[in-house]
Amino acid sequence: MSIVHNPLYHVNSSTTFPNRRSREGFTLIEIVIALGIAGFCLVAMLGLIPTGLKSVKTSLQETTATEALAAIAADLRDTQPGSNATPVYAIPIPSAISSVQSTNFYLTEAGALTTSNDFSGQFAVTTTLSNSTTFLTTAHIQIYWPPSAQIQNAQGMVETTVSFNRD
Repeated sequence: MSIVHNPLYHVNSSTTFPNRRSREGFTLIEIVIALGIAGFCLVAMLGLIPTGLKSVKTSLQETTATEALAAIAADLRDTQPGSNATPVYAIPIPSAISSVQSTNFYLTEAGALTTSNDFSGQFAVTTTLSNSTTFLTTAHIQIYWPPSAQIQNAQGMVETTVSFNRD
């Protein structure tokens, strides 16, 4: 029986046996574990997308409603003494002392006035005005969405109370 001479397996002082651990690269188990961790992280991140989109939508609706709230308050403040309604939103102003006037109307997504709760209506507005004296009017303004919901079941709502002197 003859011994085949292989220089890789020849033992002498300058060479050693090849070691599996000294080879470069990754084993199959290392690659599978890395792919499993990456897949888990990807699935977790994809699960956060719907939550993020809902937060963006809610934030946009709240911002639009707040801007409309400020516009309605400005419209009430800009109403001339003796006027029966506001110039932009046509909100009726109560004329008698201690009277209360409640008005409902709808706004589009851009905050423009619309007369009905059709597909263009994005927000519902309820204003309640009361005169405590001859010149002081207090307005409680509520904007909620969607407009088809009752105010108790609304997805979101912003409100404020404004008092203005009509002298």
